[in-house]
Formats: sequence, C-alpha cells, structure tokens
Amino acid sequence: MANQKGEVMTVKENISLLNEMKEAVAGHCMAAKVEDDGSVLRITYPAGEWSYGIQGIQVVYDGNMSKYQAYSKALVRMEHDWMNSFPGANL
Repeated sequence: MANQKGEVMTVKENISLLNEMKEAVAGHCMAAKVEDDGSVLRITYPAGEWSYGIQGIQVVYDGNMSKYQAYSKALVRMEHDWMNSFPGANL
C-alpha cells in the first residue's frame, strides 16, 4: 500500500493504519457489534429505527478488496446511515 505521497509503506505502517481503521469502525456510534471472519465484515447497528429498516451492514472482501478497504467502506456507509437517520435528512 502507498501513502498519500505515493511512497511505499512498510508492513508496520500498514498494520498501524489497519488498526486505526478497525478502532474507528468499532468506536462508531452505529457499531453495536463488529464481526470479522477473515472474508466478511459484519456490523450490527444498535437497536432502533434506522432508515430503510437497515439493521446493519456486511462487506465482503477478498482478492479484489483489502481488509483496510472493507473497513473504510463500512465506515463510510455507517456514517451515511447515521446521518440519514436524522429527521429531514435526504442523503
């Protein structure tokens, strides 16, 4: 993986970034439960009425998507669903 400057990152730097992303996902207000079985990331939302009846999300990652990308995608989706839960929101 490369950083924003296009420089190749070390394994230690990649692991650090992944851990930061995992913490961001686990710490998000929409993450009541986070499960990662090595190819599927499942996030269960807290009890409540969420837009479109969504109770959680699932991101499948494999050779086409890295674990970091899966967590990043999940974080973006959780943020979208959270923002969309406010009255009058049209996201």
